[in-house]
Amino acid sequence: MKKLILLALMSTFAMSGFTTNENMKDVSSIEENKILCKTSIKYALAYKDTMAKDEASKAALDIYKKDVVANCGTISARAS
Repeated sequence: MKKLILLALMSTFAMSGFTTNENMKDVSSIEENKILCKTSIKYALAYKDTMAKDEASKAALDIYKKDVVANCGTISARAS
């Protein structure tokens, strides 16, 4: 009987909702955005170091810069 009551109490405590699924989704999306931001910066810097000196390369670098702004802007917007 004691084990049954203990099991019921432990189940209730575990399911009580101290961390909801919405909180976990927010945390995982923030972490995902941080990873996207870091990789975008890494790729943009790597491209800038190895890019040619022509108009097509400058246009491609602009695309990398826009990608960095898009991925890193969501982090700063959520932080404020």
